Amino acid sequence: MDDLRTLVRDEMARAGSPSYSFDDLGRRRDRKRRYQRIAAGVVGIAVFVAALLVVTAAGSLDRTTRPADQPTVNLDAAAEEVVLGFLDAYTAFDAQKAMTFVAEDADLSSLIDVSPQQQFPTNAEALSLRLSLLQAVGNETTVTSCEAAPFGSDTSVICDYVFHVLGSDQIGRGPFSGSSFVFTVRDGAIVRAGAIRKLDKFDRQMWEPFAEWVSSTYPKDAAVMYVDGTLEARFSLESIRLWERHTRDYVKAVQQGTA
Repeated sequence: MDDLRTLVRDEMARAGSPSYSFDDLGRRRDRKRRYQRIAAGVVGIAVFVAALLVVTAAGSLDRTTRPADQPTVNLDAAAEEVVLGFLDAYTAFDAQKAMTFVAEDADLSSLIDVSPQQQFPTNAEALSLRLSLLQAVGNETTVTSCEAAPFGSDTSVICDYVFHVLGSDQIGRGPFSGSSFVFTVRDGAIVRAGAIRKLDKFDRQMWEPFAEWVSSTYPKDAAVMYVDGTLEARFSLESIRLWERHTRDYVKAVQQGTA
């Protein structure tokens, strides 16, 4: 459990998922906006970790004080199996299968990670669009390790991962490491899912250069691909088609030395 606590504290220290405008790309980014978002992310994760540390002892006691005639169930291993099933489907862009591991009233907002400007009626619709977008931009996510720990009557599972995206593997950049998925599992289903994303290197090497290139080369398409005034990808079928097309175009441009 000490290892899990250390992991969460380390990830808190580097938490944050910055959002930049196109105007920021022509000059130094507005650091104030970035720090506000990082601070908000750290506060949210801190609340989660505080709850985890408070209830872990109680959760461990609940799991070990059972009548001798009842079979022992390894709840941590069972929860990890649920999470790995979800991640297998997630990394294969199979939203329908992924949702079979998710509780009906689960909170997936941190995993889907969109601004209030983009709202979806169901988790299934939002996850389907997110995975379609990830597939369109050539996302390759590899889970490198998972660790489970009691969280009261629930189980927390943290999985580290590395990823390639936007053709980074084809142009000699990445893989990008330091990020983690965070899940809460209850009664054999995921009730909360999120991610602690370390994106500084990815932003510098891929996200920002791609945004500069697509906004100057295909400005009309960029207006469809991004949420107004931001570099947040728009979750729509039209946007996703453009992301797929221009990801291929960008790789070719970099390889040819024109981007």
